[in-house]
Amino acid sequence: MIGFPIDELLSEEECYQYLKRSLHPEGLSCPNGHELPSDQAPHDRRREPIVDYRCRECGAVFNIFTDTVWSKTHYDPSTIVMLLRGFAKGVPTKWLTDEMDLAYPSVLDRRHRIQEAVQKGERVGLPSGVSEDRLPDPGVEADEMYQNAGEKRRSAPRSG
Repeated sequence: MIGFPIDELLSEEECYQYLKRSLHPEGLSCPNGHELPSDQAPHDRRREPIVDYRCRECGAVFNIFTDTVWSKTHYDPSTIVMLLRGFAKGVPTKWLTDEMDLAYPSVLDRRHRIQEAVQKGERVGLPSGVSEDRLPDPGVEADEMYQNAGEKRRSAPRSG
């Protein structure tokens, strides 16, 4: 398989804005429900475009991933968008991790968390119109199993 770094060709800012709209269609607010004023500057810009805000009312620090399945993620917005695209299309986790040079256990765990969240009706960043039946079976994924194709060899003839 030839790896193609499509996530490197995506604009981080555009992916961030897409995720922000998808995860917070009513607008970003602090975990305690206080609205983010439109004139509020970010508290921390170290991972830009992912920025942290500090709530003016309660002091809570948050970003677009706080209290979502993407909470505490280390992935860039473009990586998250590509993973969501792959999950929605039913691409096996092993293929995604090989293609994007990511750790298989981390992506598989995130995929399972997303499948659970979708079944509960939570927002995960998937495009509207992608229903839970578009996500593969949460029980077993084809690349999680190893099977023998079932070929049985006959005993070698014995001379004698």
